[in-house]
Amino acid sequence: MELTPAFVLHRRPYRENSALIQLFSWRYGRLSAVARLSKGRVGLLQPFTPLQLGLTGRSALKTIARLESQSLSIPLFGDALYSGFYMNELLYYLLPESDVYPLLYQTYQQALIELADTEVSLAATLRQFELTLLSQLGYGLPTSTDIHPDLRYIFVPGQGFVVTDVQGQGYVGAMLQSLSHFDRCDTKQLKCAKKLCREQLDELLAGRVLHSRELLVRHRAIQRED
Repeated sequence: MELTPAFVLHRRPYRENSALIQLFSWRYGRLSAVARLSKGRVGLLQPFTPLQLGLTGRSALKTIARLESQSLSIPLFGDALYSGFYMNELLYYLLPESDVYPLLYQTYQQALIELADTEVSLAATLRQFELTLLSQLGYGLPTSTDIHPDLRYIFVPGQGFVVTDVQGQGYVGAMLQSLSHFDRCDTKQLKCAKKLCREQLDELLAGRVLHSRELLVRHRAIQRED
């Protein structure tokens, strides 16, 4: 297999002196691979480190034959660190194995860079990533021809967006239309996108609990106590 840029999503021990690695790669999408944990490799096979990989194997479980770092690990701390783990969990649980998503890969890499920048809005970065992920999985926003700007819509699992007559429920059509041109500085769009993405992602996760969400809640609770 040709060399590909990649990031580690998850790592766990596998047999003696090896690890089972879940990867998100630009060329091959999400895949599983075994890596020998030599002294020089342990430090590289960590989340948020841009890698260059050479893979071998005919089965779904590949072997990492070549491993290089493209750059230093992207430094994430506090809320940004848990946000990075959150994105990793979403990719790990929701992406079909071996499906290729070059746009999503670029969005993920850019999101990690932004999370490391304290001047960039963490919420805006996560909403941009979530909207791109949902779109790539076929859960994109309805087109302007599918909805009316003055009507209200609710998201129904398995059906998509349907009109509701309940005042104050769901989303105004005009807001859904505006999200197709996401403005990271628009507080109303950010609030709407957060609610909408949570609904759709929770449906896709089918009740699975994300540990990163729990860790973030605990981290913020400790911060408030301090």
